[in-house]
Amino acid sequence: TDWIEAALTESDADYLLVVGHYPIYSACDHGGTEELAKTLDPLLKEHGVTAYISGHEHCQFHFEHDDMNYFLSGTGHDCCYGSGMKQFLPKGGELKYLLTDSTAYSGSSGVKGGFVSFDVTREEMVVSIHRENGDVLYDTSLLPRDKVFKMGKGSEVVVEIE
Repeated sequence: TDWIEAALTESDADYLLVVGHYPIYSACDHGGTEELAKTLDPLLKEHGVTAYISGHEHCQFHFEHDDMNYFLSGTGHDCCYGSGMKQFLPKGGELKYLLTDSTAYSGSSGVKGGFVSFDVTREEMVVSIHRENGDVLYDTSLLPRDKVFKMGKGSEVVVEIE
Protein backbone atom coordinates (compact mmCIF):
# COMPACT_ATOMS: atom_id res chain seq x y z
CA THR A 1 0.00 0.00 0.00
CA ASP A 2 3.01 2.34 0.17
CA TRP A 3 2.79 3.27 -3.52
CA ILE A 4 -0.91 4.17 -3.39
CA GLU A 5 -0.52 6.09 -0.12
CA ALA A 6 2.28 8.12 -1.69
CA ALA A 7 0.20 8.84 -4.79
CA LEU A 8 -2.84 9.87 -2.73
CA THR A 9 -0.75 12.09 -0.45
CA GLU A 10 0.86 13.89 -3.40
CA SER A 11 -2.37 14.48 -5.29
CA ASP A 12 -3.83 17.95 -5.59
CA ALA A 13 -6.61 16.84 -7.95
CA ASP A 14 -9.98 18.52 -7.83
CA TYR A 15 -11.51 15.07 -8.31
CA LEU A 16 -9.51 12.03 -7.27
CA LEU A 17 -10.77 8.68 -8.56
CA VAL A 18 -9.31 5.33 -7.62
CA VAL A 19 -10.18 2.43 -9.90
CA GLY A 20 -9.86 -1.25 -9.12
CA HIS A 21 -11.23 -4.46 -10.53
CA TYR A 22 -12.79 -5.73 -7.30
CA PRO A 23 -15.39 -3.70 -5.39
CA ILE A 24 -14.80 -2.58 -1.83
CA TYR A 25 -18.56 -2.84 -1.21
CA SER A 26 -21.20 -4.49 -3.36
CA ALA A 27 -24.89 -5.26 -3.05
CA CYS A 28 -24.62 -7.83 -5.84
CA ASP A 29 -24.30 -11.60 -5.51
CA HIS A 30 -20.54 -11.86 -4.89
CA GLY A 31 -20.43 -8.98 -2.42
CA GLY A 32 -17.60 -6.68 -1.44
CA THR A 33 -13.94 -7.48 -0.84
CA GLU A 34 -13.15 -7.74 2.86
CA GLU A 35 -9.42 -7.09 2.46
CA LEU A 36 -10.08 -3.90 0.48
CA ALA A 37 -12.60 -2.73 3.09
CA LYS A 38 -10.00 -3.24 5.85
CA THR A 39 -6.91 -1.83 4.15
CA LEU A 40 -7.76 0.36 1.16
CA ASP A 41 -11.03 1.99 2.19
CA PRO A 42 -9.65 3.80 5.28
CA LEU A 43 -6.75 5.10 3.18
CA LEU A 44 -9.10 6.47 0.51
CA LYS A 45 -11.21 8.25 3.10
CA GLU A 46 -8.15 9.66 4.87
CA HIS A 47 -7.02 11.30 1.63
CA GLY A 48 -10.42 12.62 0.53
CA VAL A 49 -10.80 10.43 -2.55
CA THR A 50 -13.86 11.47 -4.56
CA ALA A 51 -14.88 7.96 -5.61
CA TYR A 52 -13.77 4.34 -5.88
CA ILE A 53 -14.82 2.72 -9.16
CA SER A 54 -14.86 -1.01 -9.72
CA GLY A 55 -16.24 -3.79 -11.85
CA HIS A 56 -16.11 -7.58 -11.39
CA GLU A 57 -19.77 -7.92 -10.35
CA HIS A 58 -22.21 -8.02 -13.27
CA CYS A 59 -24.44 -5.22 -11.96
CA GLN A 60 -24.34 -1.46 -11.52
CA PHE A 61 -24.59 0.55 -8.35
CA HIS A 62 -23.80 3.75 -6.47
CA PHE A 63 -23.27 3.53 -2.73
CA GLU A 64 -22.27 6.38 -0.42
CA HIS A 65 -20.72 5.73 2.99
CA ASP A 66 -18.85 8.11 5.31
CA ASP A 67 -18.71 10.86 2.61
CA MET A 68 -17.14 8.43 0.13
CA ASN A 69 -18.74 7.32 -3.15
CA TYR A 70 -18.48 3.82 -4.59
CA PHE A 71 -19.51 3.08 -8.16
CA LEU A 72 -19.69 -0.41 -9.58
CA SER A 73 -20.07 -0.95 -13.30
CA GLY A 74 -19.61 -4.57 -14.22
CA THR A 75 -22.17 -4.81 -17.01
CA GLY A 76 -19.89 -4.18 -19.97
CA HIS A 77 -21.00 -7.41 -21.60
CA ASP A 78 -23.57 -9.18 -19.44
CA CYS A 79 -26.26 -8.07 -17.03
CA CYS A 80 -27.11 -8.87 -14.28
CA TYR A 81 -26.38 -10.67 -11.07
CA GLY A 82 -28.97 -10.60 -8.31
CA SER A 83 -28.77 -8.43 -5.20
CA GLY A 84 -27.89 -11.22 -2.78
CA MET A 85 -25.43 -9.18 -0.69
CA LYS A 86 -27.46 -6.00 -0.30
CA GLN A 87 -28.14 -6.64 3.39
CA PHE A 88 -24.38 -6.80 4.08
CA LEU A 89 -23.59 -3.24 3.00
CA PRO A 90 -22.17 -1.19 5.91
CA LYS A 91 -24.74 0.36 8.21
CA GLY A 92 -25.11 4.12 7.88
CA GLY A 93 -24.43 4.08 4.15
CA GLU A 94 -26.90 4.99 1.45
CA LEU A 95 -27.54 2.78 -1.55
CA LYS A 96 -28.35 5.47 -4.12
CA TYR A 97 -28.76 3.26 -7.18
CA LEU A 98 -28.80 -0.47 -7.87
CA LEU A 99 -29.36 -2.35 -11.12
CA THR A 100 -29.66 -6.12 -10.72
CA ASP A 101 -31.87 -8.90 -11.96
CA SER A 102 -34.24 -10.63 -9.51
CA THR A 103 -31.97 -13.68 -9.80
CA ALA A 104 -28.67 -13.97 -11.67
CA TYR A 105 -29.13 -13.43 -15.41
CA SER A 106 -32.92 -13.84 -15.26
CA GLY A 107 -33.34 -10.84 -17.57
CA SER A 108 -35.82 -9.20 -15.19
CA SER A 109 -34.04 -5.82 -15.36
CA GLY A 110 -34.44 -5.68 -19.15
CA VAL A 111 -30.83 -4.45 -19.41
CA LYS A 112 -28.21 -6.41 -21.36
CA GLY A 113 -25.11 -4.35 -20.57
CA GLY A 114 -23.91 -0.88 -19.72
CA PHE A 115 -21.17 1.55 -18.78
CA VAL A 116 -20.39 4.65 -16.69
CA SER A 117 -19.43 8.10 -18.00
CA PHE A 118 -18.05 11.23 -16.34
CA ASP A 119 -18.65 14.87 -17.28
CA VAL A 120 -16.17 17.00 -15.34
CA THR A 121 -16.20 20.76 -14.81
CA ARG A 122 -14.73 22.99 -12.13
CA GLU A 123 -18.09 23.09 -10.32
CA GLU A 124 -19.07 19.41 -10.42
CA MET A 125 -18.45 15.96 -11.82
CA VAL A 126 -21.58 14.30 -13.18
CA VAL A 127 -21.39 10.51 -13.05
CA SER A 128 -23.90 8.78 -15.33
CA ILE A 129 -24.73 5.10 -15.42
CA HIS A 130 -25.92 3.93 -18.84
CA ARG A 131 -27.55 0.87 -20.33
CA GLU A 132 -26.16 -0.88 -23.42
CA ASN A 133 -27.74 1.56 -25.91
CA GLY A 134 -26.36 4.63 -24.12
CA ASP A 135 -29.57 5.70 -22.39
CA VAL A 136 -28.90 7.13 -18.94
CA LEU A 137 -30.40 5.04 -16.14
CA TYR A 138 -29.03 7.14 -13.27
CA ASP A 139 -26.86 10.18 -12.73
CA THR A 140 -25.50 12.10 -9.80
CA SER A 141 -23.28 15.12 -9.21
CA LEU A 142 -20.14 15.05 -7.07
CA LEU A 143 -18.40 18.18 -5.82
CA PRO A 144 -14.67 18.92 -5.98
CA ARG A 145 -12.50 17.71 -3.12
CA ASP A 146 -12.18 19.82 -0.01
CA LYS A 147 -9.29 22.26 -0.22
CA VAL A 148 -7.65 20.60 2.79
CA PHE A 149 -6.70 17.73 0.45
CA LYS A 150 -5.35 19.96 -2.32
CA MET A 151 -1.79 21.18 -2.15
CA GLY A 152 -1.41 22.92 -5.50
CA LYS A 153 -3.04 26.00 -6.94
CA GLY A 154 -4.05 26.62 -10.51
CA SER A 155 -6.91 27.46 -12.80
CA GLU A 156 -7.35 24.14 -14.59
CA VAL A 157 -9.50 21.28 -13.41
CA VAL A 158 -7.40 18.29 -12.43
CA VAL A 159 -8.68 14.72 -12.48
CA GLU A 160 -6.33 11.95 -11.42
CA ILE A 161 -6.99 8.25 -11.66
CA GLU A 162 -4.80 6.02 -9.53
